[in-house]
Amino acid sequence: MSHCPGPGHTPSRLPQTRRDFLRDSACGFGGLALAAMLHTQGLRAAPATNINPLAPKLPPLPAKAK
Repeated sequence: MSHCPGPGHTPSRLPQTRRDFLRDSACGFGGLALAAMLHTQGLRAAPATNINPLAPKLPPLPAKAK
């Protein structure tokens, strides 16, 4: 069971306790911490390239014409 309710989640009771706030925001803090660690180690994702996804691709094997 995930404790990350996701966007659009409305709590059933108000006001929210500190414990509930920290539990619900743990995914956000964890993501920020992971992004910071990957940034310092230089393990970020490669920049997106502008390759046309509909462009023809090479066949996996060469053609065998007789």
